[in-house]
Amino acid sequence: MPNICDNHIVIHTDSDSMIDDILEKCVVEVKDDQKWFFNEGTVEIFDITQLLPEPKAFDLIHTGSAVDDNTGERVNNWYEVDKESGEKQEQSLSVITGDKTKTVGVPQEVQDELLEKYGAVNGYDWRNKFWGTKWVTGSDMDYVRVHRDNLMIAFENTSAWCPPYALFENVAVLLKGKVWFVCQWSEESGDFGNMKIRSNFNGDLITDYDDHIQ
Repeated sequence: MPNICDNHIVIHTDSDSMIDDILEKCVVEVKDDQKWFFNEGTVEIFDITQLLPEPKAFDLIHTGSAVDDNTGERVNNWYEVDKESGEKQEQSLSVITGDKTKTVGVPQEVQDELLEKYGAVNGYDWRNKFWGTKWVTGSDMDYVRVHRDNLMIAFENTSAWCPPYALFENVAVLLKGKVWFVCQWSEESGDFGNMKIRSNFNGDLITDYDDHIQ
């Protein structure tokens, strides 16, 4: 089980319009955790990963270790294919439909294409590479503070093992000085730290890490 990292994050921006752009991208409606099984109820969250979302190409690819039902070979990346329709099942559906699907390895040529286009062959590897962690939670909008006078958005979330430093770095470079991130974090093992991440208007990354690792 991964250690949980608690993150206290402030996004600073260069303009009120940038705050609007961030809110438009990151405020999303999701199923209420208390009602999802019955497909009832939704809640708004602030999902910072929407600034650099995982490619949809990985939605159908499962990763880990499995045996290809067609070849009997062990594979690290595979599809769960409906035995009747032949349709590939999304990862979120595999638990429910597992007995109705078969495991089929992702062809090597497909993996090569994904690696060239996205820098990874599955969502797990992509998230670790471009976010710096395998998952990042959303934040309840009731606890997200938007300070327009100071041009900043403050919120809290959690991630696995460490803060999503690579997400901050990649977004800062992408937006070239229009946003910068300040994060105070603490992890269950006792590690903690502070980070400031930004870029200049040429897209050159500027970081200040003060980590205390046991």
